[in-house]
Amino acid sequence: GLQVAIVSNGSRGDRLQEAAAFLDEQDWIRLSLDSASNELFVAMHNPNSAAVNLDTICASMRELKAAYPAPRLGYSYVIVWSGASREDNELFENIHEIVPAAARAREYGFDYISFKPVLERQSDGAEVMDPSKISDQESRVIARIRAAVDEAKTLESARFQVFESINLRLLEENSWQEYTRQPRTCHMQALRQVLTPTGLFNCPAHRGVQKAKIAEKDAYAGQESAAGTQENLAGILGEFNAEKECAQVTCLYNRVNWWIESMIEDPRAAQDSIEAAATGRDFFL
Repeated sequence: GLQVAIVSNGSRGDRLQEAAAFLDEQDWIRLSLDSASNELFVAMHNPNSAAVNLDTICASMRELKAAYPAPRLGYSYVIVWSGASREDNELFENIHEIVPAAARAREYGFDYISFKPVLERQSDGAEVMDPSKISDQESRVIARIRAAVDEAKTLESARFQVFESINLRLLEENSWQEYTRQPRTCHMQALRQVLTPTGLFNCPAHRGVQKAKIAEKDAYAGQESAAGTQENLAGILGEFNAEKECAQVTCLYNRVNWWIESMIEDPRAAQDSIEAAATGRDFFL
């Protein structure tokens, strides 16, 4: 069935509570927090109100979880190393707060924390992984990340999980480029899209980019809009050349896309060639 994921910076907990009333066990809310201390959170996210900080956001989410326990509540942590930048702005390193962030997430009732490496935005708008920006001590940086994530995993319990993204593992193995070779058609576009205030897009890595736009923000607001969105989706499936547009993207759906491609070519051979995800859920969004 349909799954809904809401991604937020957490500043409007009241609106998230309103939305949570319509979600169930298959859905989730994920907050982009990337820190464990108020000081680092404010430095990284620059909230537009002095009243918004990590403590107030987490307290609001504790209230949400108590009122609406069904949807999963996630604490997203993009790992940033020294030298990483976005649109020519240097980012704040946060490796040292990985473990306390996991502790905070568990304390405030989040169901999971997810760790993923920082992505940089290219001139064409695509978000890509760029390990070349890691400092000269690359192996030490990766070792620090691994040690911190492993320590964070010791905080797991029956009701709290620690996830790490595929591209974090690929970064550690120095095999991330294997996931940049895409088939021409991204089949995952048909299975999930990203709805933002500026419209509906085919992928989180291309959100906000015109060539990846499927429809306006009212894409599924009524049957007529939904029908038009499906027509647009059929068009972008044929027009969006993932082999070219995603040539620098370390795609988390790379294996799934190639499996679907092989299913189209030879269903029998592909039937048993893909592994089930450990969680059974897609927490990339």
